[in-house]
Amino acid sequence: MDNRPPKNNNQISHLETGFQKLAEILRKQPDMVIAGHRNADGDCLGTMGAFYKLIVSLGGNVTLLTSDPVPENYMFLPGMEKVRVCESYDCHGQTLLLLECGTLGRSGISLSNCGETINLDHHPDNTHYGSINIVDSGASSIGEMVTGFFQSHFPSEISDKVADSLYVAIHTDTGGFSYGNTSSAALSAAAVLVGKGADAGKVCASVYQENRLARVRLMGHFLSGIHVDQTGNIATGIILLNDLEKYKCVPADTDNFSSYPRGIRGVKAGIFMMEVSPSVFKVSLRSKGEWSVNGTAMKMGGGGHRAAAGFVAKGRAEYLISEIMLKLKAENE
Repeated sequence: MDNRPPKNNNQISHLETGFQKLAEILRKQPDMVIAGHRNADGDCLGTMGAFYKLIVSLGGNVTLLTSDPVPENYMFLPGMEKVRVCESYDCHGQTLLLLECGTLGRSGISLSNCGETINLDHHPDNTHYGSINIVDSGASSIGEMVTGFFQSHFPSEISDKVADSLYVAIHTDTGGFSYGNTSSAALSAAAVLVGKGADAGKVCASVYQENRLARVRLMGHFLSGIHVDQTGNIATGIILLNDLEKYKCVPADTDNFSSYPRGIRGVKAGIFMMEVSPSVFKVSLRSKGEWSVNGTAMKMGGGGHRAAAGFVAKGRAEYLISEIMLKLKAENE
């Protein structure tokens, strides 16, 4: 059942106008810089791969940027071998397309000399900083949004590679169509993509079933250390820098670890903390929908959706966990 409130005419018009402007830019001058958010996930990278294929087919040049390496299980997506991992980039006046960046800083890249800035996102805390803002907080993913964009403006460009990429985007951001954001629109978009050639079995095998042994062992260590608080409502899991070193892994190997604490019976919210530098933690909050977590994330300097949010914080792990738990409980009293 789709529990999202229906879009009003103004919202629909805003989205259509934004996508129309994007289509006009791509047809007129397809050269573009595309940047994803920090620790780019399947939704971000799948959508990036789809735009890469589109721009190349239109005869344009495209530069793909991330602040962190692409996880190995997404390297099969188009264009991923061309992604530049960087801390800063001079756009030289080219159009900049930002994917799932609620603020310009969420890319983790210092971007200068940008031309038109297109802000494409589905998070409710987006600050609408772009010269063109295409934001739909009711969408399951930007993959869902961009599937509609391709259907409306570039239907002949939905090749099997584009379909695979957008299917990955939708599938990963809906937890394999198991999260509360799995709407009729998300399922319809996925069905369109399969009809256009997306190989659901192949892409899911590539994303979920091609883990390095080192990552599996890191996962085992992580799972064995998950702690549930006395109330049974909150579960916490943590990965330290020493853990990554011990198991010869990198931060990208923790992709989807945030889902496991929340997956315990009776748990209302899960906390996943990953140490990214000494005493600095990337924190992911997840719930099953009954509890909200984005209020806590916002109070800690981050943001996100009701059931999925995050932030970065500095401090001793045990103190941070206590603070987060207190805020989560207060948010859901």
